[in-house]
This record gives sequence, C-alpha cells and structure tokens, in this order.
Amino acid sequence: MHSKKRDIREYPMELITYFGNRPWDGVSIFEAITKDQSRLVRRSHDCSCGMHAKTYRKDGKPARSHPTKVVKILIYFGVDDPVVLAAAYLHDAPEDVDDQILLLIEEGYPERVFAIVFRVTRTEGMPKEEHFHLIFEDFDSIIVKLADRLHNLRNMAKNVYLNKAFTKKKLHKYVIETEKFIYPLGEKITRSDHKYAEEGAHLYLALQDAVTAAKLVLKVPQGVIKRYQGKRRQPTLF
Repeated sequence: MHSKKRDIREYPMELITYFGNRPWDGVSIFEAITKDQSRLVRRSHDCSCGMHAKTYRKDGKPARSHPTKVVKILIYFGVDDPVVLAAAYLHDAPEDVDDQILLLIEEGYPERVFAIVFRVTRTEGMPKEEHFHLIFEDFDSIIVKLADRLHNLRNMAKNVYLNKAFTKKKLHKYVIETEKFIYPLGEKITRSDHKYAEEGAHLYLALQDAVTAAKLVLKVPQGVIKRYQGKRRQPTLF
C-alpha cells in the first residue's frame, strides 16, 4: 500500500486487492507447531470455541473466528511460542463473554497465559490509557495486541463496504486510537532485543498498511460505498 494521492476512482479496486490478500489464511495451525506445543494450544482452541459458542461478531461471523485468525496471523509472522498462541486464542473471551472468565484462565492455565490475557483485556470501566499501559509493559502482550489489531482493523475497514453496522465515523475513531495507542507498542518491540522483535517489526509494518487502507476507505465517496453494498459483490471478492 502507498499513501500518495490517487484518483478516487482507483480506490475500490485497490482496496479489493488489498483486503483479498490474506496470506495467513493458508496457515494450518496444528501442522505449523510441534506436538509438544500443540497440547496447550489445542486446549486453548477448544476452550475458546466453547466460550464463544453463542456469541457473534458485528459482521455476523461466529466470535470464535477472530481468535483463530489472530493465532494464524501470529504463526504466519513467525511466532511459535505455545504460551503466546494459547493466550491469543483466549484473549477475547473475558470481554466478549464475561470478565469472570479471567478467574477460570488464572486457575486452569500457566501463569504466563493468564498474564497476557489479563493485560490485553480491557475490563468494564477501565480507561484506555491504563489498558494500553498494561500492554506496553509486556512484550508477549504487545505481539498479541498487534496481531489482534491487524485483524480487527482490516475487518472493520473492509466491512464499511459490506455491512451497515460499520460506519466511517467508527472507522475514523479506530484509526486514531490505533495511531495513538498501538503504534507505540509496535515501535517499542521493533527497537527491543526481544526474541520476537523482528516478527513484531513485520507485524507493525502490516498494521501500518492496514491503517493506510483504512484511510483510503475513509476517502471513498459514500455513494460508491452504497453502490458496493447494493451489488453485494464483496463477500466473494474479499
């Protein structure tokens, strides 16, 4: 993606190409990790699917689809730590279902899994500054949050075309939040000597591309978006 100015008529096809490129979709999670790693990850997968069984995302997809995408993104970018992958499977359950699930994770999973999920969970009433400060203090939490935001931002930007539940106003606020709170996370891990510093740098670049795409969506005339919604072509193209 490039941010230089283009004829507005070029944006829809450029965005279709961008959103259609999801190389992590080809990741087979349990083929990409070792047998020893898979035990904890599979248990987290099963737990995540069970806890999200009756919850759905705003795009109508089962809520369990998002944690799976986050895990695939992490593996695609080179993250293979079973603790991080397990936390990625569980990261949304407290917010989506019940924050009391944090107690179950604390009792049933290794301390590091709980610590990551705790940091990336924004409980009711928690200020954003406090939430992102917790993440900023821990590199494993940063890597999970980068993958989480990459999928969520792409999904929101894409769905401005597909679903009236997503609006430019919401997308604009999400872009601002990403630049204000998530970019510092990417910059920190990129400058670090953490074992996933290189993977984090690549994830951060992918997130910047997603922000560029989102800003292009914000520039597309509303009439164009309505025509795309009317044709209902995007599910096959994206």
